[in-house]
Amino acid sequence: MPQADTAGQVYLELVTERHMRLFDYIQKGSTWPGQVLEERLEIKKGRIEKGYDADFSLITLDKSSRIKGEDIMSKCGWTPYEKMFFSNTVEGVIIGGVAYTQEALRGLRQGLNK
Repeated sequence: MPQADTAGQVYLELVTERHMRLFDYIQKGSTWPGQVLEERLEIKKGRIEKGYDADFSLITLDKSSRIKGEDIMSKCGWTPYEKMFFSNTVEGVIIGGVAYTQEALRGLRQGLNK
């Protein structure tokens, strides 16, 4: 899905700029979608709790970053945020309990673009 890989960082910027509380960011981006997945598809996501998939982002606050087209995982391969600077940095992700650093994600992107 285009922009799914940038949405978290864009919304986190709203938290940094105090347009949204961190609690609301977590609820809207994780807890509530996780509840829908659990209720409708019996997929356990959206919580850090035993029995739930361990999927989350590793963020460094107050470390400036920029999203580049080559950072995009979706097939579209571009982002409208190309020239925008963010106050925080996504250092990696944990998917299904497996950690992926930025370097590992770059390798995955290169494999997708072949």
